[in-house]
Amino acid sequence: LVTLALVIVACGLGQGPAPTAAPAQSPTSAPQTPAAGQLCGDNVCDAAEQADPSLCPGDCPASGGATTAAPTAGPTSAQLPAELTFIPDPGIRIEMASQPAPVVAADGTIYVFYTTRSVLPNEPSSNEAAHSADGLNFTETGLDLDSLSLINPHAVKLADGTWRSYRFDSRTGVMTSQSSTDGIHFTADDGVRYTAPSDHPPIGIWDEYVNPAGDVILLYIGPIGVNSPDHHIRRAVSTDGGWTFTFHSDNVLGDRGGGETNTHVDQKFIVLPDGSARLFTMFQGNAAIPGERSCCTIYSFTTPDGYTFEQDPGPRLQAGDFTEFVVWSLNDPWVIRLPDGRYRLYVAGLVTDGTSDKAKWAVLSATTPGE
Repeated sequence: LVTLALVIVACGLGQGPAPTAAPAQSPTSAPQTPAAGQLCGDNVCDAAEQADPSLCPGDCPASGGATTAAPTAGPTSAQLPAELTFIPDPGIRIEMASQPAPVVAADGTIYVFYTTRSVLPNEPSSNEAAHSADGLNFTETGLDLDSLSLINPHAVKLADGTWRSYRFDSRTGVMTSQSSTDGIHFTADDGVRYTAPSDHPPIGIWDEYVNPAGDVILLYIGPIGVNSPDHHIRRAVSTDGGWTFTFHSDNVLGDRGGGETNTHVDQKFIVLPDGSARLFTMFQGNAAIPGERSCCTIYSFTTPDGYTFEQDPGPRLQAGDFTEFVVWSLNDPWVIRLPDGRYRLYVAGLVTDGTSDKAKWAVLSATTPGE
């Protein structure tokens, strides 16, 4: 019997940039609203450029020319349903941290597993955890899921009640698994669950969704790496209870060809009460340059079965939504449903908050309003 060690990086979460560099994470803004994550040269006079017309004079001429982003940016928060309206929560959830993986315990306590991110160059990172009664004010805790009796946030519950955690070897595209009857204690499974086609590795982030028919939908990014023109989300499917996956299709979100900076990445499912799912993604556009420009918009797609996706109107969250401090980049969105039915989005943000002259990584959050 093996107690699963929660290794966040191995579970496929995205890795953002070093604190003083532009994010190396695979990228994104939405194809139908490219201005959301881009600045100069896109012929769109967006909010940052309107605030400082000298920033990109070609996009914001004194008269005529570019179209401002506001009229075409989609519905306002007042026009969106509550479950799609994420309002930034005050403050920072966890300092010097990225790659949040939240989970709600049986007693309502919210735990967030994360990776430490120092502002110092070459400082090693580590996997840590914190807990909170309200999901906003966190206290450091241990990483032992066994003693905490916590469901592993990276495991998926299959139709027969089994919990399974999958792991890709990013270099080869081979996926193995561990299984559990309670979501806490896992044992390694024999064999291989999936081998990605040879042109897909190296594999990036992945996530799974069990649809109402019991099919296990696996979405993963491949290939990753500098200047990978075919970098986008692909799909494999298991119809035998998550034991054997077969490649199904690429171009899942219709953004193939965007490369590493103009495709949806950091994909993460949340199962909705009716069994359908919402997929949250990050779209980068131009990479962030702290002190000069921000990037990265969080979008969402709704799917009844993991085979068809409809993009929800407007963005879920943008760097400019935060006004308490400057946010340069948003990465690794993960949404949970709170005990009161609201949804909370935890995300890694590269921020400048006045406490240091350097941008730092921190876990931030945004929450939907109550009904």
